[in-house]
Amino acid sequence: MSVGIIPILFSLLTLSSAVRDTEVRFLPAYEKMEAHFEVIHNFTGLADGGGPLSPLLKGNDGCLYGTVAGGTHHNGTVFKIDHHDKLHSIYTFEGPKGAEPFGPLVCASDGNIYGTTQFGGANNQGIIYKLENNDELSVVHHFNGPDGSVPISIAEVNGTFFGTTGRGGAFDKGIIFTMDLNGNVKTVYNFSREAGAEFPLLLKEFNHELYGISLYGEKNFAGTLFQLYPNNTLHIIFDFDQHNTAMVPTSITVGPCAVTSCIFTAYGHAGSILQVDGKGIYHYLFFNPIGLESVLSFTLMIGSNNRLLGTAVGYNPYQNGTAPCGGIFSYDQYRLQSEVLHSFQDDPAQIQGCQPKVPPTEREPGVFYGTVYNGGPANAGVVYKLTIPSMQKELAN
Repeated sequence: MSVGIIPILFSLLTLSSAVRDTEVRFLPAYEKMEAHFEVIHNFTGLADGGGPLSPLLKGNDGCLYGTVAGGTHHNGTVFKIDHHDKLHSIYTFEGPKGAEPFGPLVCASDGNIYGTTQFGGANNQGIIYKLENNDELSVVHHFNGPDGSVPISIAEVNGTFFGTTGRGGAFDKGIIFTMDLNGNVKTVYNFSREAGAEFPLLLKEFNHELYGISLYGEKNFAGTLFQLYPNNTLHIIFDFDQHNTAMVPTSITVGPCAVTSCIFTAYGHAGSILQVDGKGIYHYLFFNPIGLESVLSFTLMIGSNNRLLGTAVGYNPYQNGTAPCGGIFSYDQYRLQSEVLHSFQDDPAQIQGCQPKVPPTEREPGVFYGTVYNGGPANAGVVYKLTIPSMQKELAN
């Protein structure tokens, strides 16, 4: 595997006339983060399923949990990766108790893991499920359409569950809901095209406020970055269509930036980051993380060394005769430097996987685990482990 620093093509455009004080930082020289990549599981597309589309979650027991499509009943599977990096399928959805798991899992304050399926359940509108410490799964809520349909994500914010559905609600454009530990769901916001956004995706807490991204904006398919106020009104912070970005936002995370904590939203085209600070001032960070001509899927997370890590997947069917399998990269938001940690483009046979569509998860300092959507011996995707020795050394000091 070849690892090298990618020349960065970016421009930093300030999109607000507001003036702010900037902190002067004296940064050490940029240290290259070489990484060791290994595949720890090849999905077969049979009983263990395949085509993972949700990030891994580190549970309270230190194991990693995730979901895939397929499985014994072809409705999706929940799996666990133990401390020896061995994968175990622990639940297969059957339809009446959910089908097609999707969206991130969350480890809640009651010690259980919660997740959603897009379909199945009593009304075939999707469910919220709970995975208890003994790996027993139970349905917490069956969606019925008016209270939401096609659930996308769920998160616990300040002791309360918040989540999104892609459809359903008063206008069938999706909702934001709250839920208690007994599974009682209450709609707090109905999306509509007239309100400027529909089909909400992910939610993130930032400074005790709730932020999210939507798939569609007011006019076209470019999406939005929004904030839900405490009085349950929605504020569109950034309309990707109005700013001619051409692609929808695909990821949202929160972490430190040059002045304070910021929201980082990834979106496609050449692979770009929108940075929004605590004062609502936003900047474009243009860069091409892995050298693809265009980027379809682009995700971010914050490592324990405060650098952004993410994945990118190409858009064109083939570029220069090579499938756009993408790669894993790091991005230093202080020095504005990007680096490839692993390129799936370097594996024409796609044995190591192709198209990582979710961000990696840090299991321990400098050690990341993630999934790749397809590729591998059965072309059903893989689970990988990425170790960054320089990061381990940095965090140990």
